[in-house]
Amino acid sequence: MVADKEENYFTLVQSLGVSPQRKEFNLYLRPDEEAQAIVITPIYWGTKEERQAQFAWFNLMFADTSLFDLIQNYATGDFSDVVLGTVTKRLPLGDKLWQKAVDEGVIDALKYGSRISVTYLQPHKNDIQHVALFANGQKLTELHPFYSVNLLTLYDALGNANMEIYTAISREVLKAVTASKAIKQVGIQQNSLLAGLAQLTSSVTNAITAAADTRQWQSLPGEIRVARVKLPENTTHLQLQTQLRTGRVIKQDIPLNQTAPLLSHIRTFTGVAEPEKQNYLSSLTNMD
Repeated sequence: MVADKEENYFTLVQSLGVSPQRKEFNLYLRPDEEAQAIVITPIYWGTKEERQAQFAWFNLMFADTSLFDLIQNYATGDFSDVVLGTVTKRLPLGDKLWQKAVDEGVIDALKYGSRISVTYLQPHKNDIQHVALFANGQKLTELHPFYSVNLLTLYDALGNANMEIYTAISREVLKAVTASKAIKQVGIQQNSLLAGLAQLTSSVTNAITAAADTRQWQSLPGEIRVARVKLPENTTHLQLQTQLRTGRVIKQDIPLNQTAPLLSHIRTFTGVAEPEKQNYLSSLTNMD
């Protein structure tokens, strides 16, 4: 029995779709003096899809929904704090840390509230039905997922989410305390009205300048598919057909020649729709 020649086999690597887009997610930071805690409340902003993704991301990463969080919120607050734990993140400081925060001017600096920004991933819908490779009108094989860049990107974001939010809080606290001390140094605190206006101005400035780093590799695919097949004799070209759940079929021709290596890479975009352009604040009731 003679083994098939290696040159009769063709390997195709397909980079398919695009990876989740990294976007900015705004959170409102304020002190809760009764519970001696810092409370973080999400600000849902953007299109319906963006608000839904932000809501899911906050509940996945930050919301006080674990048993430990529920007990902690009940111990430091009351039943309403337990209920609000699904839409807020509470960071109890305890007596010693709270007093230190008061002494350092942190609580006073945050009394008007501050905005912090972190990143979240805006996933794209998986609209791939199947992918097949054809030669001379005949189906050779289907391409199956080999590597998910989407999952890798998600795992990386999940691993860095807590560090990112604590870094954002630390940065905002430092800015707020610095602004508060600057106000006191120039004696504005003698006039409560002017002090309030100055503090409000500082908060507005922070709201404008606080921004998350949303840079990413825009051309990164959502997944990679691979197929290795034995080519029929006298095959001069192949055709890759990517069928979407909408019924649309994306056809891509792959020419072959005698001198080219029987290994090819192809990039397939599925036509991800651009998000809507409006931006506005919305409550949870508008995300249905």
